[in-house]
Amino acid sequence: MTLAPVEVLAHRLDNNPILTSADVAPSQAALEVVSVFNAAAAKVGDETILLLRVAERPRAMTGLLAATARTLDLDAPHERLEPVPPGTLGEDVIGIAFLDPATEPPRVVVAYVRRDLPGLDVSDPRSIQVTRLAAKLGARPEVRDYLTQISHLRVARSTDGAHFVVDQLPSVVPTNSFEEYGCEDPRATLIDGLWHITYVSVG
Repeated sequence: MTLAPVEVLAHRLDNNPILTSADVAPSQAALEVVSVFNAAAAKVGDETILLLRVAERPRAMTGLLAATARTLDLDAPHERLEPVPPGTLGEDVIGIAFLDPATEPPRVVVAYVRRDLPGLDVSDPRSIQVTRLAAKLGARPEVRDYLTQISHLRVARSTDGAHFVVDQLPSVVPTNSFEEYGCEDPRATLIDGLWHITYVSVG
């Protein structure tokens, strides 16, 4: 049996990975970039353009939290932001970032949850899960999940397709309650001379 020759359509660059979290500036001082991946790619003129998914999380805190720091009141029917109790230490909390659509304009906020909160599960570093005891006898406990990370989309540009410069600011950011945890996984397609971009909303 004779095997047909295989045409190599692509090859991995020697300088992989071409981008890491260290190459991307955080969108705000309270956050750190943890990953950059799942990019849409396009050739526009002489440039190769990547539209990156950038995932961020709150920076780990130490010492006393600032008086402006906030926590989530998880006992409310709809979680609401409240000031952290005085004397709260950064080592005793875990941060989550999400879009607060109640502000004008909507903006990404950071809230802290105590690590000793009853029913708290932080076994997955990407999320926290809180199990609340049922209010009525015989009812099932209520389980709430919160992502610890939030994503936005950002442009990176290259003239050689191998070495990229990342924009300092996000290009696509969450704007409504359907995007509470961000914008992910962009795709770009050129149709009739116009670029069409889609992405996944996470809420």
